[in-house]
Amino acid sequence: MRPYCCIVLTALLSWLPPVGAQMYRWVDGAGVTHFSQTPPAGAAAARRLPVPEAPLLGDGDVVEQESERLRQLQEQTTETRKEQEANREKAAAKAAIDEKNCATARHNYQVLQSATRRLIRTPDGQYHRLTEEQRQQRMQQAEEMMNKSCGDQP
Repeated sequence: MRPYCCIVLTALLSWLPPVGAQMYRWVDGAGVTHFSQTPPAGAAAARRLPVPEAPLLGDGDVVEQESERLRQLQEQTTETRKEQEANREKAAAKAAIDEKNCATARHNYQVLQSATRRLIRTPDGQYHRLTEEQRQQRMQQAEEMMNKSCGDQP
């Protein structure tokens, strides 16, 4: 039974605030500020500071508030990462589409530029020859698509 008494007594004593805890602050001749639990030899120059109290172990409100704040911060960080990943995926998909459109527009431009009287297939499967005006109009559309998809590269 004696060991249990020692454990209980030690636990109770550890919960008591420190008695006589003191803190001193002083500036030496070189202008350096010192903090210590014991005053210097010239105690007149030292100023006694109040010792801050440690939070009690049973103060659950402070711990709960801090835990809640950290949980919210973690949720915000997770949401931000998810948004950034979604934005990266959208940007990659847009870049892939732009690259495909760029290649198609360049091909169309080269075909229209090289052959002045080439047969063109319409969506209904028919072939016909473009007039010079239609060819110039389609070349202009291909240039606009290249500028939009490829940047300013011709």
